[in-house]
This record gives sequence, C-alpha cells and structure tokens, in this order.
Amino acid sequence: MLPAPPQPGMTQRALVGGFLRAAVDPEGNYSAARAFLASGATWNTSVGITTYNQAGLVLTRVGTNQVQMRADEVGTISTRGDFVSTPRTLSRRFTMVKQAGQWRISRLPPGVLLATADAQRSLELETVYYLNSTGDSLVPDPILVSPDQPGAATTLIQALLAGPPAPLSGAVMTAVPTGTRLLGNVPVSADGVAEVNLSVLLHPISTQTLHRLAAQIVWTLDSVPDVASVQLLVDGDALVAPGFPRLQTTRTWASYDPDQPITLPGLLYVRRGRVRGLGGTVPASLTGRTGLAAPVLDSSGDSVAALTHRGADLQLLTGSTSGRLHVQVTARAITAPSFDRAGDLMVADRSVLGSQLIEFPAHGKAMVLAAPTSLLERGVSALALSPDGARVAMIVGQPDAGNVVIGLLGHVRGRPGIVGVRPVLPAGSDPEGLAWNGANELVTTTSVGSRSRTVISTDTSGYNPHDLSVTPFPGQPVQVAAAPGRPTYAVASGRLYRLGGAGWRSLSTGIDPSYAG
Repeated sequence: MLPAPPQPGMTQRALVGGFLRAAVDPEGNYSAARAFLASGATWNTSVGITTYNQAGLVLTRVGTNQVQMRADEVGTISTRGDFVSTPRTLSRRFTMVKQAGQWRISRLPPGVLLATADAQRSLELETVYYLNSTGDSLVPDPILVSPDQPGAATTLIQALLAGPPAPLSGAVMTAVPTGTRLLGNVPVSADGVAEVNLSVLLHPISTQTLHRLAAQIVWTLDSVPDVASVQLLVDGDALVAPGFPRLQTTRTWASYDPDQPITLPGLLYVRRGRVRGLGGTVPASLTGRTGLAAPVLDSSGDSVAALTHRGADLQLLTGSTSGRLHVQVTARAITAPSFDRAGDLMVADRSVLGSQLIEFPAHGKAMVLAAPTSLLERGVSALALSPDGARVAMIVGQPDAGNVVIGLLGHVRGRPGIVGVRPVLPAGSDPEGLAWNGANELVTTTSVGSRSRTVISTDTSGYNPHDLSVTPFPGQPVQVAAAPGRPTYAVASGRLYRLGGAGWRSLSTGIDPSYAG
C-alpha cells in the first residue's frame, strides 16, 4: 500500500502521524515521507532506523508549534542492516511551520522511525555468510535489507565484500581477498541466474580459497527469491577453474552447509535418575549410573559430558563414551554442558560472586574465558554453543529479569574470550532452556503474561521471535532440545513433549533432553 500524502487542513499531530506512516516507503530516499517536510527542512536518513511499538504510540502537542512523540522502542537497525533489541522509551520532538496555510515539519531528529509492522513490510531479513575459524563451515550473519534498488542481491554481495563488521571480524573469517570489488550490480536473468562480476584482484588465489569464496557468495544469494543459481565472473569473463561449474547452487557447496543435520540419531534424557535414549543408544559410560543430569554427546559420538551432585555442589563429568568419567569442575551451580561440532565443550559455573565461562577444547587444555564483567556479574544460568563454534547463546540474569544474549568467541587482550555480546530477547522475558535449531535459529521457553509459559523460536538477531506452539502448550515448559532437521522437544512438569504437525505430544516422564553437539 502506498502511504497517503499530506492532506489539506491536517493538524500538527495528524501531520506527524502521517509522516511516521509514510516512512514505510524508502523509495527515492523516503520521498513519500519528505512530502510532509517544509521547504528547506533537512532530514538525515543515513544514520539508521529505530523501530517502535505502534500500539503504544502517543503524539502530544507541545506549545504552539511542536509535537512530542512517545512510544515503546523495540530496536535499532544500523545502516548495514544489523538489528539490536533496545527495549526502552522512545521520545522524539518535531517542530512545525505553516507554509501556504498548511502545517509542515520544519525540524526533526535524524534517522528513520518505523513501527515494527511497517519495518516487517519494508525490510527483508536476509543472511550474509562468513566462515568459521577453521574455514570448513559457514557462519550466518542476519541483516535487514530493503528490496528497493539496487536490489537485495546487489546489497547482500556488497555487504559480503565489505567483510565482517567488528566485533564479528574477531570470531569469523572471510575468503574475500583484500580489495575485491563488485563491478556493477548483480543482475538476475529470467531463468534465475545471478551474475556476480568481481574485480581482477581475485588473482592469484588458491583453489581452496576460491571454493570458500564461491560458497560464501552462493549461500548469501540463496535466500533471494529470484535467484536459482549463480555464475561468477572476473572482469566480465566467466570464472573457469578445475572442479568449478559455470552455474553453482548451494548443492555445489553443500559441505559448507551450516545447517547440516546431526548424524547421530535420537537424543538423551534423564528419567528416574537414569540416562535414557530416545531413538538412539545410551553410551556405555552413562549406562547403569544414577544421579546424572544434563547428559550430552559430542557430534562424533566419542565423548560425553554430564552433571552429578556431590553434597550441595554440582560436578561436571567428562570422558569417552566407552570409558570412565572424570571430574572437571566442582561448583555451587553449573550450566548444562554444551558441545560444538568440533568437539569443544563449554559450561558456566556460578557462585555468589557471579559466573565464569570454562571451555574444554577437543584438543588442548581447559581455559577460563575472558568475558564482560557485566555479563559475569549478572550470572549465566544456561548456555549453548553454536554448531560452528563461533558463537555462544546464554541466558543471563535473575529469572524474572533474565534475557537471552549471544556472544562471539574471539580474543580479549590476547586471550580467548567472549566479545560482541548483544541481546536477543529483552530482559523480563524469563527465559529457561536454550538450544540451537539451526545456524541462525534459537529455541527457548519464555513467560506469557504472569501465569503461563511457551516455547519460542527466534533468529540470532532477535528481530522476529515467534511462538512454536500451534495450540497453547499443555504445561509450563522450562527445557528444550533442538537441532537442524530434528524434532523439537520440551520439558514441562517433569514430562517430555515432542512438537509435531498437530502440536505438542506428551511422550513420557523425563527431563534434560539433548541432541549430540
């Protein structure tokens, strides 16, 4: 729907309301919204977008020629398209002047203001792909882009060639050679072939780097609706290399798929103090033992971790699936252990002073990770390593004021640590349980009002969380298990539920479900 232009006789408040609604159309640098401005008025739209809840919007006349806007702020969107949740009060003031007998806005704050519903209409959530630290898997970076010219395909490739922004650059890498440029736009033919014409600075590079670069480009363009395949060119000539087809799809570079289904079937859970398997077998090192909690396998099926009580404390146990388990950590509280696909293990232990994050690399010694003091002081009650090993999702803070954040595994003053921590769900959502349902999707449980809970899914930016329950959840869920290509499970009141087409189905008593890392 095209936004309505200014109407004769509009009041000051109506004029500001019309201006805000017209910002849904970015065409021509928001020419529809600029129609509400006085001649000579300046409006800087290049500083990003602030989204707000339309339901709480209040416009108040101040004095003779000003209107105060107040609303519940939802988040901010950078010029690159990065969304950050910023729940707070939004307050802006507009100054009016009469021109030819009609009110127009003469002074206004910089930036674009968009109601969340309008943002979802005018912006599309797309993904730029980088590489994990070992270069064998893609790492998604969600950004919001306008489908306006020069087009989503061009916008995404330009973002990819610009490289990962800080602090993401400290946790991922890119195969794009320094100085590489996009020549022209990215045209998409009628049969869906996107032509990506790159600068000559590509030469010379290794075959491995070329394959990684192609994987980043092809996967980045995969979400663009009109793109069926990609052709790479260098200075207008088709790129020819051994094992390098002219037209490429994500199947060409399937080995880099960040959402490859886990290979081990079934999941582990605990029932009546013993570890059980659902659709798979229980490792020998866990069979017959009682008092274990939060059991989890690594992706290879060779290593296992679990928690056990020792008096008033918890202990982290690790070992091989066929051997003995060894105590690694003893503390008042320890989060459920989490593996990434490389076999690295992470937990957070917790004391009255806060938390510390401990990583147990598949190859190497255990280390305490550096992390922001504000995060550690709030306390980490749950964590989940992303399959690519580049990110960790965490639930921090007290239950009634906790929220979900994501941090990047990078370096802090030369030592391994957590950087770039940003919120995914706002404080007060009361999250419990955390799992990765894909490279760019988290599943957790949150409060709905004051009396019920539900299971939700959200992308890693937190832009559009949604309820997974087809019907109200039959209980108060507090734990989840999820993995790419696998059913989602939840635990409520000591019962294990599985999500299917008809909703949640109760399976049996049980707690602490987990897929292999």
